[in-house]
Amino acid sequence: MCFNETCPTEFVTAFTTALAETYRQGPMSYLTGPDTTDRVPDPLPVITPLLARGWRIDHPHWDAFAVQSPDELATLQYATGGLDPEAELTTRATRWELWADPPDFPYWYATASTNTPTVLLKAVTPTAPASPTGALAQAGADATPWMLAGAGFLVVGGAGTVVAARRRMASNRSPQDTADH
Repeated sequence: MCFNETCPTEFVTAFTTALAETYRQGPMSYLTGPDTTDRVPDPLPVITPLLARGWRIDHPHWDAFAVQSPDELATLQYATGGLDPEAELTTRATRWELWADPPDFPYWYATASTNTPTVLLKAVTPTAPASPTGALAQAGADATPWMLAGAGFLVVGGAGTVVAARRRMASNRSPQDTADH
């Protein structure tokens, strides 16, 4: 998952808290994507809580559908069909995109790739924070750009490391290694 620099810290906090919880459960909890027989994840576990809270279904493109908040200030979009896994890590051409554009706040967004576990997506979608809270918000200070930049580097760097490690392991296998198994 990647958050831009103006995304509210509550979303980053919700994501990192869920990531820490799943990390304690082991790699199969946070490194698993969709079932290998179904390369496109089921969006219903993520959007159903939003629909129950009054979000509306929209169909903005032939290759995507979205759910929009009752106040029309936030949208979660789901891209259908096959996507390029590398492009999902380096561009906004991703399976999931959550954004807001209220008139009195700056535009922000968060993206998630096809292989982002549902538990992590649900952590940032069911209850969108209404207003900033905490000591920094009350003091008027804004550490958001620094915190989000750090979290973004950690998430993107971690995902890149996993992809590189898997490719290296696959390329280092000799024909004899695969014949033995």
